[in-house]
Amino acid sequence: MEYVRGHAAFVSSHEVKVGTERYEGDKFLIGTGSSPTIPSVPGIDKVDYLTNVEALSLKERPIP
Repeated sequence: MEYVRGHAAFVSSHEVKVGTERYEGDKFLIGTGSSPTIPSVPGIDKVDYLTNVEALSLKERPIP
């Protein structure tokens, strides 16, 4: 996982351009600024989940 900050634009369904750099990937996480909110879903307290804060603080990629 790589954190890149800047103005971005998708150039295809698997490629994004940030400044003069291009990045390819199957999936992208776009963080536009927010506050984490845990939805009131029954059973959510019994499973592992990530808010935007934890997702952007990961040291390793999560196992799917």
